[in-house]
Amino acid sequence: MAARKKKSRKGDDALPYAERKSRDILVAARDLFFRRGVEAVTLEEIAEAAGVAKTTIYYKFGRKEDVFVAVFDQLGENAVAGFPGDVDLNAPPRDTLLRLCTQLMTALANRELMGPEPLFLLEAKRNPELGRRFFEMGPGRMRSALEEIIKAWVDRGHLDVTDTKEAAEDLAVLCQGLLPIELQIFPDLKLSEDEIAHRVVRGVDKFLAIYGAKG
Repeated sequence: MAARKKKSRKGDDALPYAERKSRDILVAARDLFFRRGVEAVTLEEIAEAAGVAKTTIYYKFGRKEDVFVAVFDQLGENAVAGFPGDVDLNAPPRDTLLRLCTQLMTALANRELMGPEPLFLLEAKRNPELGRRFFEMGPGRMRSALEEIIKAWVDRGHLDVTDTKEAAEDLAVLCQGLLPIELQIFPDLKLSEDEIAHRVVRGVDKFLAIYGAKG
């Protein structure tokens, strides 16, 4: 009975032991870093929170700074998970743009990424290479995906765009408005799904009014 209970305790306990330990370390480190800051957290505290030995962290990641880089990389991957997904390039762009911009806005409204004095920005100031890496993995990858989709729509006559990079950035700005600033000034601000949808519809319709093919 005991063995059977242990097996069914968590669905993701089916993960291989090594992967499960890596996951536990990153979850614990992420929580500690965001609550207390990287400087204030020790490897011993991460090990205790993750239920592993300190040597296990050294073996899997290295120093505390290396653990933070792994957390940082995971955030970048999570920000673009599932983006852009399946896109029907022959269909009118609006429905697809609404879906893509909802993904973008949901990532942007993530407090861990864009809260007051966000941790990743503070660490990027200390390590510019880390900031560049995060941008390329997250926002940069999303922009590149949007550029490719916009270009395909231009080729099919759905959009009238000269500079695809500029158009992709315009789309993001039209949807987010002053949200990045709002999130930093108002620490308790949280967007509901309806509020995100309102901003997305407004932004996408303005984008199409500017770039939609005429006639």
